[in-house]
Amino acid sequence: LPYDALDDLRTVVDEASSALLGIESPAERLTLRLTPGDGQLEVLVCSDASDESWPGPDVERSLAWKVLEALTDEASFETTPEGPTVRAVRRFGGTGEAA
Repeated sequence: LPYDALDDLRTVVDEASSALLGIESPAERLTLRLTPGDGQLEVLVCSDASDESWPGPDVERSLAWKVLEALTDEASFETTPEGPTVRAVRRFGGTGEAA
């Protein structure tokens, strides 16, 4: 992957983590899962915080959402068995260049 693409993914993880750390319920753990696929990379960042208020109101107005939307091909704030989760997918071209 080109350096710029790696830097973008680092920013995606930072913003996803920040959004999850902003949950008012206490959490003990953040989990990062990177899943490579055919020409793409899926990023899941999960928290073990209570998910009662996740995602919060106006989530699509948040800075985290704007950054995720700009740097990924797909982004969502979800609730999974692990708890509140940020899911992002970045697709890449076959030549090693970001798509």
